Amino acid sequence: MKLISLAFASLLLFSINTTTVIARDNHTQAAFKLLEVTNSQSLTDGMVTEMKQLLSDMPVGEDLTEQQQKLFDNFRVKMYVLIDSMLSWETLKPEYARIYTDNYTESELKQLISFYDSPIGQKVISSTASINTALANVPQNNLNILMSEMQSAAQAVMQEINQLKQSPGKETTTDSN
Repeated sequence: MKLISLAFASLLLFSINTTTVIARDNHTQAAFKLLEVTNSQSLTDGMVTEMKQLLSDMPVGEDLTEQQQKLFDNFRVKMYVLIDSMLSWETLKPEYARIYTDNYTESELKQLISFYDSPIGQKVISSTASINTALANVPQNNLNILMSEMQSAAQAVMQEINQLKQSPGKETTTDSN
């Protein structure tokens, strides 16, 4: 009887574990699908290309010997390999999927997939970069104006302070508010 109970318990644990793995796999597959419909790979590939371009454009100096140039060229090649190994889509995709599965249920991921597969979802994807740039410019523009006004106000108050220093005992009637 104990043997049958043990076998039944083992079978039950195995089936629960298998169901969990399948559910987890479906959840991960939904995250992979979301990455696909949001064109995440092209963003990652663009980042890799940009980093490699920065490395290519890195100024070295014109007075390198042939041996020094070879050393630097070898360094670049090693950096390209490092960039590819650390930032390739194959490396990042599982991590991106894990972030989505940690934050969304499988059902929520499927809803996101449906949205991003729709025409408006595709428009959101295609316009996000330009919208984010425009949104970032709004406070930057206001910050530039703010800094200019703060600088003018600081100069005015410093001028008043200097006038007070030059004529002690004389109070100004300027209202700073």
